[in-house]
Amino acid sequence: MEIFVLMDSAFFGRGVFGIFTSMELATSYRDSIDDVISWWEIKKLSLIGGEPDDEKVYAAYTYYELYDCYSLEGIYANGEDAKEAVGKKGMVVEFVLDRPNQKRLLLET
Repeated sequence: MEIFVLMDSAFFGRGVFGIFTSMELATSYRDSIDDVISWWEIKKLSLIGGEPDDEKVYAAYTYYELYDCYSLEGIYANGEDAKEAVGKKGMVVEFVLDRPNQKRLLLET
């Protein structure tokens, strides 16, 4: 499944603001917050692990000790797969597709 991820464009620490099912939805949301965030990009990614069971997907971040930051590792259909991918020092954030304001932190160590 292809998804469209609105994220910051920093070299490290690419934070995800929303995950969308279409470029149109991602662009519309980006335009609505353009005055707040000026350093964003929309990336088309493949959802790792197939189709989600519900509308929830999981942004997995790997922790880099040298730079003391998290960097996006991938977007997963399953929370357990996301947790396994980032290990003990990683972070996983649950997102509801097409609803960028509905997210929650699942794992941070």
